[in-house]
Amino acid sequence: MYDFVFYVVYSQQKQSNRSESWSRISGVTVALIAILTHTALILTIYKKLFVHHEMEYEHLGDTVNQLIYLLGMVAGIIHFNKNRIEIISQKYNGELLVPDVKNFIKLVLIVFVPMFLVGIL
Repeated sequence: MYDFVFYVVYSQQKQSNRSESWSRISGVTVALIAILTHTALILTIYKKLFVHHEMEYEHLGDTVNQLIYLLGMVAGIIHFNKNRIEIISQKYNGELLVPDVKNFIKLVLIVFVPMFLVGIL
């Protein structure tokens, strides 16, 4: 699923004549946002179902949050290397994905619907 999110954004950036590095960073960013959103949704559902007392939110601080995000970006860039991109590309017959309605709807369902659910729960 995250490969699909990465490859849709990567393909769109490559079709816009962006550099290889920029395309990878853009794809990793959106895939990381999807992972963080899904993690937040799972934690929110867990708290609603199993935690019956109010938990105090401990603010980690901006520096720690930025460090966590930076580590996620580095891990994503390492994960989506040229070999991985080639493997993902082979799943789609070696073609870049065009930004059509079907891919847009899948992207919205994977990234934005969970983000909405976290907001309303």
